[in-house]
Amino acid sequence: MNVHPSGYYAWKAEPASPRRKDDLRLQGLIKQSWLESGGVYGYRKIAHDLRDLGEHCGKHRVYRLMKQEGLRAQVGMWQCYIHGVSRKTDGTSPSVLSPLGRHFVDLEQALIEPTWAWNQDEMAKCADLLESSEVLAPYLWPDVVSRLRRATTEAEITTARAMVMLEIYLSCLACWDAQVQAKGHTKQILFESLFPDFSAERIEHPNALFFIWLADYSRVKERLVDNLHSISKPAADTDIGSTKRQLRRWKRGKGFASEDMLDALFRNLYGDRAGRSDDNRHKDWIVSWSMAMATRRISFVMPILFPLRTCRDPLFPFGHQTVQEWRVNRYPHWYEHWLPRLKDNQIQSAAHLQPDNGA
Repeated sequence: MNVHPSGYYAWKAEPASPRRKDDLRLQGLIKQSWLESGGVYGYRKIAHDLRDLGEHCGKHRVYRLMKQEGLRAQVGMWQCYIHGVSRKTDGTSPSVLSPLGRHFVDLEQALIEPTWAWNQDEMAKCADLLESSEVLAPYLWPDVVSRLRRATTEAEITTARAMVMLEIYLSCLACWDAQVQAKGHTKQILFESLFPDFSAERIEHPNALFFIWLADYSRVKERLVDNLHSISKPAADTDIGSTKRQLRRWKRGKGFASEDMLDALFRNLYGDRAGRSDDNRHKDWIVSWSMAMATRRISFVMPILFPLRTCRDPLFPFGHQTVQEWRVNRYPHWYEHWLPRLKDNQIQSAAHLQPDNGA
């Protein structure tokens, strides 16, 4: 080797250079910052954290050291899913997500630190982090934060978390509802008619409420079963009684019409061209599909809401004493919360699509 002896013995006495020693020290700080973030911080945020600690290092150095250690930002599952389903036909992601998509991503990010504290059984810290989050604040009320802060059993924690998740889910349903009006397909709340009255002795399943709505909206009334029978594949080989029995099963919550069945039904009701935006029945097509998808989403949460109908305790979000009182009051609140935001988003999207005449 063409190395001077003095250089060799100097390297042998101290193989790591001052730069390498400083890199090793920074890697310890970087790993600590990455772990404290729950593994979601990338090199930019970690570089910002290091600057707050008084360290002088650029983001590119942080990137290099993180790469050496195999550290990278762990994108949340919802963020991966939302960006995946939002991809354009050419495979690229949109520059801006929908308001609800962006909100889901923000919620997931806002829950990282509280979840980390919860996993460490630090419920007081978890409650403080939840309360201080601007994203989560609209879904929290004083009582639930107090319950989380003083929770000592798994049941207390689970109950508080379930109530917050119900509030978030109701907000999402209202957003999907408001989106139909924001796009100009209706002038009123749609999904209200799909929620059962939880204070009634006999509770109708959302499936039954959907088919009641569809028969009235499409003006076929009691002839809806005839429309279903006419599109059934074995219609020529079976009597209409079989279709009636299937419709009764759906109304009781025993399954629901497939997307292919719904597509055929809506074409039968509104015409084969109703799916095209230039057809005069396109609005009916969109509204019916929106109601069908909302039915599935409300049915999804029914196993949780149905047992709560007998509870008479202010454990429901924002101090409501029954599930019916909570649903009736909070759903319009969230609808009005989302509607102006979605309308503004529609205006911005329309302006973005217009050609620039000054170009």
